Amino acid sequence: MKYIKQFFGVSALLAIGFAVWWMGMNYNGYCHAEGRYLSDEERINSAVQYVLDRYPPTISKQIEVNDNGVMQKRDYWYAPEKPVMYKDINDFMLINPECCRFSFRTGEGRAPTVLERITGYVSSYVIVEYKVQYREENREKYEIDSTAVAIKNCGKAWSGL
Repeated sequence: MKYIKQFFGVSALLAIGFAVWWMGMNYNGYCHAEGRYLSDEERINSAVQYVLDRYPPTISKQIEVNDNGVMQKRDYWYAPEKPVMYKDINDFMLINPECCRFSFRTGEGRAPTVLERITGYVSSYVIVEYKVQYREENREKYEIDSTAVAIKNCGKAWSGL
């Protein structure tokens, strides 16, 4: 009977130790499926591909609006009618060389929860600032857009919401 209690006690300690180790590795961004940490380049490429898959975003411009006899400037959000598409990640990086940085907060101040970190659901955020290129009035124009992309431990990008 004494040995059975010791066996279950040691087994419980090992299970708890393994769970703590596993969650600690997840918290630090380790990808258990691949047995390694992803490189910064891999995480940035994943974020850029996420942006490209949803390109072009809506952009805004200031317009004058008559509000009860008072002219006011307001933001008007719209999707560019003639967007200039990026060919691939390399094209995107060539046009936006300083596009990406890592952060543990989004632009709105949201930080990953402890649960998201220990489950590997958010390794970090990649803040991507880039040119939204489009044609208007027979000339090429661009606006700067910025988005925070959440990256899972194994590199899958998602909105983070």
